[in-house]
Amino acid sequence: MTRDLKNLVVAEEAYFADHAEYGRTFARGAIKGVELKVSPGATVTLIYVTRQAYAARVTHDWLPGTSCVMTVGEVPPSRKPATTAEKKVPAKDGVPVCDSK
Repeated sequence: MTRDLKNLVVAEEAYFADHAEYGRTFARGAIKGVELKVSPGATVTLIYVTRQAYAARVTHDWLPGTSCVMTVGEVPPSRKPATTAEKKVPAKDGVPVCDSK
Protein backbone atom coordinates (compact mmCIF):
# COMPACT_ATOMS: atom_id res chain seq x y z
CA MET A 1 0.00 0.00 0.00
CA THR A 2 2.92 2.33 0.68
CA ARG A 3 4.06 1.86 -2.91
CA ASP A 4 0.64 2.93 -4.18
CA LEU A 5 0.87 6.20 -2.21
CA LYS A 6 4.40 6.81 -3.47
CA ASN A 7 3.15 6.19 -7.02
CA LEU A 8 0.39 8.71 -6.32
CA VAL A 9 3.02 11.35 -5.50
CA VAL A 10 4.67 10.78 -8.89
CA ALA A 11 1.32 10.84 -10.70
CA GLU A 12 0.10 13.97 -8.92
CA GLU A 13 3.39 15.80 -9.59
CA ALA A 14 3.08 14.96 -13.30
CA TYR A 15 -0.50 16.26 -13.27
CA PHE A 16 0.63 19.38 -11.41
CA ALA A 17 3.35 20.03 -14.00
CA ASP A 18 0.73 20.03 -16.77
CA HIS A 19 -2.14 21.81 -14.99
CA ALA A 20 -0.57 23.96 -12.22
CA GLU A 21 -2.78 22.23 -9.64
CA TYR A 22 -3.22 18.79 -8.12
CA GLY A 23 -5.76 16.46 -9.67
CA ARG A 24 -9.08 15.83 -7.94
CA THR A 25 -10.03 12.68 -9.86
CA PHE A 26 -8.36 9.66 -11.41
CA ALA A 27 -8.34 9.10 -15.16
CA ARG A 28 -10.79 6.41 -16.30
CA GLY A 29 -11.36 5.72 -19.95
CA ALA A 30 -12.24 9.04 -21.60
CA ILE A 31 -12.38 10.83 -18.23
CA LYS A 32 -9.28 12.95 -17.75
CA GLY A 33 -7.53 13.06 -14.40
CA VAL A 34 -4.50 11.77 -12.54
CA GLU A 35 -3.01 8.74 -14.31
CA LEU A 36 -2.45 6.18 -11.54
CA LYS A 37 -1.98 2.42 -11.74
CA VAL A 38 -2.55 0.72 -8.40
CA SER A 39 -1.59 -2.71 -7.12
CA PRO A 40 -4.16 -5.48 -7.57
CA GLY A 41 -6.62 -5.33 -4.67
CA ALA A 42 -5.63 -1.80 -3.63
CA THR A 43 -7.99 1.19 -3.59
CA VAL A 44 -6.60 4.73 -3.45
CA THR A 45 -8.97 7.50 -2.34
CA LEU A 46 -8.27 11.22 -2.56
CA ILE A 47 -9.72 12.57 0.69
CA TYR A 48 -8.82 16.27 0.41
CA VAL A 49 -7.54 18.16 -2.63
CA THR A 50 -6.80 21.83 -3.27
CA ARG A 51 -4.70 23.46 -5.96
CA GLN A 52 -1.56 23.04 -3.82
CA ALA A 53 -2.23 20.18 -1.38
CA TYR A 54 -3.88 16.77 -1.07
CA ALA A 55 -4.49 13.91 1.34
CA ALA A 56 -5.03 10.29 0.37
CA ARG A 57 -5.84 6.88 1.86
CA VAL A 58 -5.15 3.42 0.45
CA THR A 59 -6.84 0.22 1.53
CA HIS A 60 -6.35 -3.33 0.32
CA ASP A 61 -8.83 -6.17 -0.13
CA TRP A 62 -6.40 -8.64 1.48
CA LEU A 63 -5.84 -6.45 4.58
CA PRO A 64 -9.32 -5.58 5.85
CA GLY A 65 -9.51 -3.00 8.61
CA THR A 66 -6.10 -1.49 7.81
CA SER A 67 -4.96 1.45 5.72
CA CYS A 68 -2.11 3.79 4.86
CA VAL A 69 -2.51 7.57 4.65
CA MET A 70 -0.41 10.46 3.37
CA THR A 71 -0.54 14.23 2.90
CA VAL A 72 1.30 16.52 0.49
CA GLY A 73 1.34 20.27 0.90
CA GLU A 74 -0.42 22.26 3.61
CA VAL A 75 -3.38 20.13 4.64
CA PRO A 76 -5.29 21.63 7.59
CA PRO A 77 -5.10 19.51 10.76
CA SER A 78 -8.86 18.98 10.67
CA ARG A 79 -8.57 17.46 7.16
CA LYS A 80 -5.57 15.17 7.78
CA PRO A 81 -6.60 11.53 7.42
CA ALA A 82 -5.94 8.90 10.06
CA THR A 83 -5.30 5.22 9.46
CA THR A 84 -8.27 2.93 9.96
CA ALA A 85 -7.11 0.70 12.82
CA GLU A 86 -4.53 2.68 14.78
CA LYS A 87 -5.60 6.24 13.91
CA LYS A 88 -2.06 7.25 12.90
CA VAL A 89 -1.82 10.68 11.25
CA PRO A 90 0.95 11.64 8.80
CA ALA A 91 3.66 13.80 10.38
CA LYS A 92 5.88 14.44 7.33
CA ASP A 93 4.92 15.75 3.92
CA GLY A 94 4.79 12.96 1.33
CA VAL A 95 5.63 10.16 3.79
CA PRO A 96 2.97 7.47 4.15
CA VAL A 97 2.01 6.08 7.56
CA CYS A 98 0.31 2.70 7.90
CA ASP A 99 -1.43 0.49 10.39
CA SER A 100 0.87 -2.20 11.77
CA LYS A 101 -1.07 -5.26 10.60
